[in-house]
Amino acid sequence: MKELIEKIKNIEIDDKTLLTIVLCAAVFIYLDYSFILKAQTNAIKSISPKISKIKIDLDNFNRDYAAMSKMPAQAVQEKKEVNLKKVVEESNIASLLQDISDIANKNDIKIIQLKPNKELLGLKDKIPGMEKLTPMTITLDMTGGYHQLGKFIDALEYGPNFIAVQEMKISSQPADFFKQKINLVLKTYVKK
Repeated sequence: MKELIEKIKNIEIDDKTLLTIVLCAAVFIYLDYSFILKAQTNAIKSISPKISKIKIDLDNFNRDYAAMSKMPAQAVQEKKEVNLKKVVEESNIASLLQDISDIANKNDIKIIQLKPNKELLGLKDKIPGMEKLTPMTITLDMTGGYHQLGKFIDALEYGPNFIAVQEMKISSQPADFFKQKINLVLKTYVKK
């Protein structure tokens, strides 16, 4: 070991060799900073907003899960009791649509489009005793999470108006994993 230290001490470096080593080190540091460290810094900066959004979504999920866990089974049973539904009069369709929009807002569902359509019944489709009722579908294009959608549908079906889910289509959004595109068709009846 002593011999190795002695050999290193005896090595003499001339000015040209020293200048070459310093220049190579400077070029290496410059290239490392310009290409590798800069790319890593930019990647970290682009990931930071995504991480914070995922943390917020995770906090919301944990809060909703805790609230669902604390809900006693008796409260769920009481909510599910049968209540009499009312059929909306034709003059109150706008009010019904506003109620649906309010329920969506309360459940963190964003309605993109809401479109009511009255259905026309043929003679063979008429049901005895329901001559004064006109079937109506309401098509909703929305975005929201699964839990919020479940709460929204629950609030509609157990609300005071007669509304049923006729059709539903859910598709994912690549930009946001926690929000889905939802196409929902509701069916109700309107008094003439």
